[in-house]
Amino acid sequence: MKDERRGIRAAALAWAAVATLAIGACTAAPAVAPPLAAPAASAAPSPSPSPTLPPEASAFLRLLADRDAAQRSADAPAVNALLAPDAPPAFRERELAVADVVAKQRTAAPERRFLAIHSDGQLTEIEVTELDDQGRLRPIRYFAVAAEGRLLLTEPAQAAIGAPTSRLSEHFDVRAYAMDAPQAAAAAALLEETLTALVARLGDAYSPAARVVVNCDPVAIRGVAPLASAYVTSGEIHFLTSSSMIAADGPGAEWSRTVVAHELSHVLLFVRGNGPFVLVEGLPLWLTDDRRQPELDRIVAAGHIWDLDHLIRGPDDAHEFFAAYAQASSFVRFVAATYGARAPIAVWELGASMPFSETFARGAGVPLADAYAAWRASLTR
Repeated sequence: MKDERRGIRAAALAWAAVATLAIGACTAAPAVAPPLAAPAASAAPSPSPSPTLPPEASAFLRLLADRDAAQRSADAPAVNALLAPDAPPAFRERELAVADVVAKQRTAAPERRFLAIHSDGQLTEIEVTELDDQGRLRPIRYFAVAAEGRLLLTEPAQAAIGAPTSRLSEHFDVRAYAMDAPQAAAAAALLEETLTALVARLGDAYSPAARVVVNCDPVAIRGVAPLASAYVTSGEIHFLTSSSMIAADGPGAEWSRTVVAHELSHVLLFVRGNGPFVLVEGLPLWLTDDRRQPELDRIVAAGHIWDLDHLIRGPDDAHEFFAAYAQASSFVRFVAATYGARAPIAVWELGASMPFSETFARGAGVPLADAYAAWRASLTR
């Protein structure tokens, strides 16, 4: 039992450090210089520019369409050829890792909509929304430079990111570079609003005793799951503000609220409990009503529902990322609906001191295997 508890704790902490699909972004445009000269257009074959878009936006969208195609064809050299020669190593590694996951999962290309474009004559930033095959509408930004007569993807250098800043609110210390000052403001407001709602639902005992540190990270970070847009480690929240911008309103704002609430849930929950992956991610997904329904429907239709052990431990690699979230969300939601809204929380709180099978039986009032069988049966009715 002691070994089981140790294994659950290690797995939970590992996933809390890399997880949460999709976090943070913002509403106003980052503090980049106003639009200047348009960069060179992509040399890759692509549709003619839309008459309603600025030429530089059409060129950038063609670059992203080329990226989509290269990812889905598992063509790593083609993906690499779309990256600037001096692109940061962590960014290059993430792009190639994302391409590997996308190709193996056979995800559909996102439906992309243009929001804004900015350039300082060297670095160009485009803001878009992307509706993916998980049902998420996310605000995202990309950066590119003109090289070799075309646009190539990269990330901003330190000079473009600006100086570090800190924004204090009643319960949060939001740290961001100058580029992300608008996102930091949006995050601070959403965090305070979300904290009130979560504490009202979970109980006063979940109110943080000290300010929670929140970081807006505008560049790729080694060691983070390639599909993540936010994560929690050592009690601090990290929003990857290019992978998923934080928007207080406008297109993608609903997803931003979901991501903020998901990451904050991790921070609050880990103070008072513990558990395996199915709870580490399933509880925040349930608390934010993030159902991942399109992915769950595909899993059920294909007959690929995981067995109990797999459901508990979560994904074995990055290619199972979406399947893990969809099933964890569904299982915890089923437990709450069937055995009471406090049941998942009770199981979590007991998890700090005993193995999961015991905590589940005590917290939910039913054996884990019976709950799993009932959940599985409910998916195919």
